[in-house]
Amino acid sequence: MRRILVLNLSRMGDLVQSVPFLTALKNRPEPTEVHLLVEKAFASITPLLPSHDAVHVLSHDEILPPLHQAAQTNLLDLYRLFRGNLRTLQGNFDEVWNLTHTRPSMILTHLLGSERGRGVTVDERGFQLVRSPWLRYFFATNLARPYCQFNLVDIYAQCAGPLSRPNRLELIPERDAERFADRFFSEQKLETGKAIAFQLGAAHPSKRWPVESFHRLANLIGQKLQRPIILLGHKTEKDLAASFEGMPGVLSLVGQTTIPQLFSILRRCRLLISNDTGTIHLAAGAGVPIIAITLGTALGSETAPYGEGHIVIEPDVPCFPCSYQRSCATRQCHEAIQPDTVFEILCWILERRDSFRNIFPKARVYTTAINSQDHMLELIPLAPAEPSLRDQLQAVVRPLWRRVLGVNEMTMPRERIAATPETMRLNTLVDRALPLVRRALAEIERMCALCGENPQPIKSLWRSSQTLTEIDKMLEATLDSHALLRSFWGFAALTKASIENGPLEDQISETQRAYADLDFLLKGLRDSLQSKEITSVKYENRKESCHEGALEWS
Repeated sequence: MRRILVLNLSRMGDLVQSVPFLTALKNRPEPTEVHLLVEKAFASITPLLPSHDAVHVLSHDEILPPLHQAAQTNLLDLYRLFRGNLRTLQGNFDEVWNLTHTRPSMILTHLLGSERGRGVTVDERGFQLVRSPWLRYFFATNLARPYCQFNLVDIYAQCAGPLSRPNRLELIPERDAERFADRFFSEQKLETGKAIAFQLGAAHPSKRWPVESFHRLANLIGQKLQRPIILLGHKTEKDLAASFEGMPGVLSLVGQTTIPQLFSILRRCRLLISNDTGTIHLAAGAGVPIIAITLGTALGSETAPYGEGHIVIEPDVPCFPCSYQRSCATRQCHEAIQPDTVFEILCWILERRDSFRNIFPKARVYTTAINSQDHMLELIPLAPAEPSLRDQLQAVVRPLWRRVLGVNEMTMPRERIAATPETMRLNTLVDRALPLVRRALAEIERMCALCGENPQPIKSLWRSSQTLTEIDKMLEATLDSHALLRSFWGFAALTKASIENGPLEDQISETQRAYADLDFLLKGLRDSLQSKEITSVKYENRKESCHEGALEWS
């Protein structure tokens, strides 16, 4: 029996989004036992999650203060500090997967799994290692807003192996919670499949649609649709619900449900209208249609509710989405999405009309769909509007990333992107970067030859490594000028940083692969920026020279 431990210590939504990953682990050919290590606050959600055999709980209040001392404390001292918590877990697993993107979770992964640690961990010196290309992709694009092309559900699932069919996000209702929901609907004389649910809160204020906008939307629903509204949320969000008190047709369960009860209430609603928060993922697991309003740092392509037919509304403002590195002073995106817009979309869903009556000037509207080629979620523009440059670049870059990340496909669409000042600037940056990448590949080719000498010329190899360092500085300065190119460089840099100790030839080979992937991404983007017409490029089996990347595509 193979035993696997999965750390997911951050948010409720991340736990729900990891369900297909857990299922993939559980469905491996060899018998597998899957254990979860979760934060105490989210332990109540685990009965809803399929495909696991045991749950272990840690409290952030207990583990975070000492783990923040990691910069001043060596790993042995940390182990002694945590041996009471880790005694029953340490050394008992064949694999330890960390899906949490925090420094404390990385240290825990090393303490629990050492070389068996997967996902995000640290080495014996405390340096970060990302032992999954898909998580390296996630880190790189997460910090290069807004160019994440894949949903987090798919990113997690791909860590467990390539997909042969679409992922399914299904949760298991709890019996007592079902009785709670039945009793509530009965007492309030609510019809199953009739009520509209509102989630007013979000983890960060920048992600919250103004409560005044929810209030105006509730008035429209009450006056024109005569449907009941159920307010949902955590007890800390009761102040957001206060303005609805006494409004006809509005019922509040804010702060009055456990997570399983919240899930069971959602199962009986017609639709959820929500900010980007964990509730949308619970609703997706319940099979309930969702209108997700994404603001601030939220990004639909990354965290949209999983499944077909959900709606994602994004503000059509140039600064969206917010960067994690700076705070917003204007909150333009909060005013861009109007209650009339959301109401029009709601009516479109309820009335099953073929098209919208209006074009929304300050909002972009998407529907979720499963891509037939790679079986992963994508966003399809829904409202009649010209595709944004970001949408065009996403369509071009997504198949490039699929190839780099090992998703098998024989054809790669290459679409023409019209010349604009931004695309011309992007093309100029790519033209500056490509010669630098080729210089790096040529230097690595030289290192390959040096490794074949006996004895190995250490000084020459060291000079080559210094040359690569100088090239990297120039590449970073060039590619950091545009968020899309920054994601390319971030992936290459993380790949290099995650190369582990081993034979020098292997380290050089992995470094070569990092630059070859960067070369492939940049060339693919350049071809689309310079193409004269819409074409389709067919990739056949080929082997390229070391100078061109030494990649063998299958």
